[in-house]
Amino acid sequence: MEKPDKRRKYDAAFKAEALRMANESRSTQAAARALNLNPKLLYKWQQDALPALPSDPAEAAEVRQLRAANKRLAQELEILKKAIAIFSTPPAS
Repeated sequence: MEKPDKRRKYDAAFKAEALRMANESRSTQAAARALNLNPKLLYKWQQDALPALPSDPAEAAEVRQLRAANKRLAQELEILKKAIAIFSTPPAS
């Protein structure tokens, strides 16, 4: 007698939406909670979505550094956008 597969299957559209939410969210864990997913699964999907690193160790290290810098700069940009929105609204009188 064959056991049924108890793992949930997710289609490509759901995975793409989950990755979009994780990228726009402050944290991957928060996005996973919102989608009722295991955070480890969402982290795995994020790693699978990244392009492969070059085979040269020096280039791979540089790519990792650039990705980290890009992520940090994107976060800083989001903070600045929110600050502009806060400070550009006229004070309530």
